[in-house]
Amino acid sequence: RLEAVCQLPLHRIALVCCGLSVVYTLGDYIWYVALDLTSVAEATALFNSQSAFAYAFSVCLLGERIRCVKLAPVGISLLGLAIIGAY
Repeated sequence: RLEAVCQLPLHRIALVCCGLSVVYTLGDYIWYVALDLTSVAEATALFNSQSAFAYAFSVCLLGERIRCVKLAPVGISLLGLAIIGAY
């Protein structure tokens, strides 16, 4: 049974899935509306930089330790994003 694995009632899982689907659909809609307001290069750079922001937020919000092995690529990624955004 699914409830035995998740330890959540099935109706709770369904409500969470419905809420997340609305959030993701709204995010995708906003993304496609914003594409008319920017260039393809800037949109692609923003989309591909999400892993850098995920690491930054995990350090700030989840308390992950800052490691040079991870920080250097994030810095290079954000530098490239700044260069693309400036031109």
